[in-house]
This record gives sequence, C-alpha cells and structure tokens, in this order.
Amino acid sequence: AEVGATVYWRYPFNSICNPKQLTEYIVMDIEPIKHNERKVFPGQGAISNK
Repeated sequence: AEVGATVYWRYPFNSICNPKQLTEYIVMDIEPIKHNERKVFPGQGAISNK
C-alpha cells in the first residue's frame, strides 16, 4: 500500500525497532549469480520445472 506525504506526517506510525536494536555488519565475500542461473525473480515465487 502506498502512503502519501500528507497521511504519513498526519498519522505517524511506530517503528519496528530502534537503532540500539540493530547490528552493524560488513559483507566480506559474495558469490555472484548469473541472470540465467536465478531460481527466483522479484515479485515471483520459485519457478517449477515440471
């Protein structure tokens, strides 16, 4: 759902956590996956091969 600026500022909502509850981390290594090797695409579940 989209929340417009007027609604956002008029009816603020509570956050799910605060900065003290967050943990900072550093990504040391990644494994790139080629586009054709992906099993899931944005907005879509896993693709069946049946």
